[in-house]
Amino acid sequence: MEMTGMEQRQDAPRRRTDRHLFFGIILIVFGTLLLVDRVLPVEFEHGWPFLVIALGVWKLIDPPRSGCVARSRRLGSWLLFIGCWGLLSSVHAFGMHYDISWPVLVVGAGLILVWRSLEGPDVPRGEKG
Repeated sequence: MEMTGMEQRQDAPRRRTDRHLFFGIILIVFGTLLLVDRVLPVEFEHGWPFLVIALGVWKLIDPPRSGCVARSRRLGSWLLFIGCWGLLSSVHAFGMHYDISWPVLVVGAGLILVWRSLEGPDVPRGEKG
């Protein structure tokens, strides 16, 4: 059974609210971890990339909801990229340090923009252009 236009419009604010709720919770958790890192003698320097990597993996495997626009994997890939960069920089792998490896993020942002332009516009599921 397909959703009517009215049902889709009513469902859209719900999805937007769910997304805001999720990212709000993520920001609260991330901010709390950063605060704990500053206030308590806890080593968080090497831990934050794992959170970003986990979020990236989750966004890559998160299935699209029925009736939604087919999702791009750009956000998950970007988060995975940032997490891996942070992990490699925090443990100084391959001679990487935060202060000298930040141009890698610029290259990654360029790759994401090229990917976005090559991917084309989002098409609702079930509709083939």
